[in-house]
Amino acid sequence: MTNKMTNVVAMEMAIEVVKENGGSTELVEKLEKIKEGFEKKKSSTKKTATQEENEKLKEIIIEFLSGTNKRFTATELAKEIPELEELTNQRITSLLTALVKDLRIKREVEKRKAYFFI
Repeated sequence: MTNKMTNVVAMEMAIEVVKENGGSTELVEKLEKIKEGFEKKKSSTKKTATQEENEKLKEIIIEFLSGTNKRFTATELAKEIPELEELTNQRITSLLTALVKDLRIKREVEKRKAYFFI
């Protein structure tokens, strides 16, 4: 993943350039206020209730898979883990795919069936 320049980093760089080139203190103060505004926006982002629930479910899945050395399909996991019983297969697969993407579990396809394991 490439590192994208954030607004905060861009403002820090602009402030440094202005200071190095002897810019006015008023301009530096203005740029710092703008930078603070960007930092406030960043800190105010918090997870939604669904995102928090998904994180808990992911931990439950990892805990379950860690306790066994078997491979499971999404449907089998739904039957084995009580917290997943009410979820759709699509949502369970989405959680599992996110875990695979984060390299926390592995996925193997055998005869067109996806198996998940640690």
